[in-house]
Amino acid sequence: MTKITKKRVTAGTLPTRRSHDNLEKPFSVLRSPFSLIRINFFFVLFALILTLSACFNLTGSEEGSLVITLPAGSRAIIPSDPTQQATTYEVTATSGGSKVSITIPAGSSSGIMQLSPGTWDIKVEGYLPGRIRVCTGTQQVNIVAGQTNHAQIGLTFDNTDIATITATDSSSNTYPVVWDGSEYSVSVPSGVTSLTIAATAQVSDADISFNPTSGVISSIPGFITMTVSAGVDRVYTIKAISQVVATWSEFVAAVTAANSSSVATTITVTGSFNQEATPALPSITSTLGITLSASAAQTITRTQNGALINVASGGKLTLSGSLILDGNSVLANAAIVTNSGELTLTDNTKITGGKTGYGNNGGGVYINSGTFTMSGSAEISNNHVANDGAAQGGGVYVAGTASTTVTLEGNAKIIGNSTTSSGANPQGGGIYVTGTTGTINVTIKNNAEISNNSVETTTSSGAATGGGVYANSAATAIVINLEGNAKISNNSAISSGSYATGGGVTLFNNATFNMSAGEISGNKSIATGSGYAGGGGVSVSGGTVNFNMSGGEIKENTLEFATYGAGSGVYTMSAVVTLSGAARITPRSGGTYTSTGDNRNSIFNGNTGGSYPILIDGTLSAATVALLDVNHLWTTSAVIGPAPSGTYANNTAPISQFTRGLRISTATPYTYDPILGWGPNNNGTITNP
Repeated sequence: MTKITKKRVTAGTLPTRRSHDNLEKPFSVLRSPFSLIRINFFFVLFALILTLSACFNLTGSEEGSLVITLPAGSRAIIPSDPTQQATTYEVTATSGGSKVSITIPAGSSSGIMQLSPGTWDIKVEGYLPGRIRVCTGTQQVNIVAGQTNHAQIGLTFDNTDIATITATDSSSNTYPVVWDGSEYSVSVPSGVTSLTIAATAQVSDADISFNPTSGVISSIPGFITMTVSAGVDRVYTIKAISQVVATWSEFVAAVTAANSSSVATTITVTGSFNQEATPALPSITSTLGITLSASAAQTITRTQNGALINVASGGKLTLSGSLILDGNSVLANAAIVTNSGELTLTDNTKITGGKTGYGNNGGGVYINSGTFTMSGSAEISNNHVANDGAAQGGGVYVAGTASTTVTLEGNAKIIGNSTTSSGANPQGGGIYVTGTTGTINVTIKNNAEISNNSVETTTSSGAATGGGVYANSAATAIVINLEGNAKISNNSAISSGSYATGGGVTLFNNATFNMSAGEISGNKSIATGSGYAGGGGVSVSGGTVNFNMSGGEIKENTLEFATYGAGSGVYTMSAVVTLSGAARITPRSGGTYTSTGDNRNSIFNGNTGGSYPILIDGTLSAATVALLDVNHLWTTSAVIGPAPSGTYANNTAPISQFTRGLRISTATPYTYDPILGWGPNNNGTITNP
């Protein structure tokens, strides 16, 4: 091993070196027999690394250069030299989840950035000192690896930060002035008759000025103009829009301004008016919310096909006061359509007179996911779906393509709506609920009601189902809750062809109905043709269907039929009905079953062979729970059984709380006879007479 020593060198002295020090033994590095091997090894290793780097690009994908140029004409948007020279440009490139940023300093017109291959979105923003944005530009570029790519990005003047514009009324209240890219607008409430507009420059450069710096909008609606001088004069409009509207054009202007407002907006309707073809009403997009209100009854009437109002995804709309939306029954489509938005009806608002034709559903409101709430004394009434195909949702159609929440509370009503079809199966006279994804939750509570709605078919093969409520989903779960003093009453399902079921409620496929209070009453299923009538109050069948009743009352429901009928109160087939607590399906005093009708408000278990008995969960508190009818084919199988989670209270079927009804044939000759007795040991079975 060669020893290396350091020699001290004093100032002014050079170290001495023998001329032959490095030549004395020119191959001395090879003293060790392994030295040459080491050299060859490291040489081979180095070559291998270079080869692998070339083959596999160990440092990742090869990048490309992007040279960004800001053309002189583009940068001269604010052409005064001091301003242009003070502008700094921030450049951001995004592609997927990747982001690269550079800054082009003031006084420069280009910059360079390294980007991986692929498509990139380039955004340029020009800022004056104090981070006052004065211009923007965008462009999409495709980066090729290993090449120098170029992009010339033009810039447009951005007024957003140039000045602060304020609007002040005579009471010193201020209102936000919104820039939409072409003009300023300010929306003001009722009572404001004039505004003072003032502009305060945020740019200190002497070449930027405003003329005038202030002005008065003396009447509303109205406007003033302001000239911004920045080398080139630009005239901008500052428009005052009243939130008090009495015409269609005022309404469109107010909604347009509210959509871009930075605050929630209330628009007051002071006069009735008709929809007009132009200007078109934009969809409600405000995420902060728009409220349409009327202190007295004022009506906006649809005169064009298509929805009167659309609520876009994320948009929020509330109807309040005494506002009425008239869907105009000679036209097609719902009055309001919402797509993953939020719609609220409150106070005494009303949606009425809507009509849809073939291929359209929801006479009053069409909910495509989102949130829908009715409160106060809001009402959806006298809307219709009528065609020769499937007719669904006379009042409301709910299509859950994502999680959806529907709430009826207060004294809200869905009343007097209908679906009719001359060629297919109408469903959901009051409300139709279906879905494909997410969970749909419907709650009917307080004093809300769904009443006097109907479904009717006139074709010989048609079936009418769900006069008040229809729920059916092949792909997602529907949960309906009836609470408080809420009612589903006096609805009807009418068929002159196949069958009529669920005058009040029909549940079919992936639907669960939880009734903890309230009532289902006075509903009717009517079959005037060769088919049957079933479930005057409630019909549950098919798929995964559960009707859970822990309180409330089902009463005074009836059937009318030309051939046979079953379950004037509740009809169940291949579905789970569970009774608990204070549940009551009250038999009608003096009710009868004849060859043309049933007004006893009975519960009919149409299952056979012991499948799906009526389940009892715990102790039933009512003295008489129900009048029980069964299928004629039941023999000794249990028609009453314990809930899967446990046994009967005291391990005894509550036979004494069920009045013996009839065994009803569901085939020719449609005979019926009394249930002669219950099985031994109170185990819930019946004896074949």
